Amino acid sequence: KGLLAECKSKCEVEKLQSECFALPSSSFRFPHDASSMRPLSTKLLAELEEDMNEREEDKDNDDTSATLSHMLTAALGFHSSQMDVQKRVEKSLTSLIPALPPLLKKCQANQAVMMAMQEEEEKER
Repeated sequence: KGLLAECKSKCEVEKLQSECFALPSSSFRFPHDASSMRPLSTKLLAELEEDMNEREEDKDNDDTSATLSHMLTAALGFHSSQMDVQKRVEKSLTSLIPALPPLLKKCQANQAVMMAMQEEEEKER
């Protein structure tokens, strides 16, 4: 089970639902500690939170790097059952709304540069 599978996994939410609705047949399926259900996501979310806290202190922060961190936070935490993580996901999604158009332009500029470099390389052959 890899990181992508963890990001898509709804196991934490399913565990919370089984506890809230007292479904006796499903309680045995889940470990007691929800953070152990998606260990890679939990570890990366902690690292991202630390990185974002450091970035807030740094006045010369990189908008692209911050936007990518928000994307990762949203992907990793979207299916978390922890309220603090859900609040971070909401903050990240809100931050992404205005940040995506400039990021798309940077992506397109990167493609244009790479295409020009590839064309130049093909001319030299």
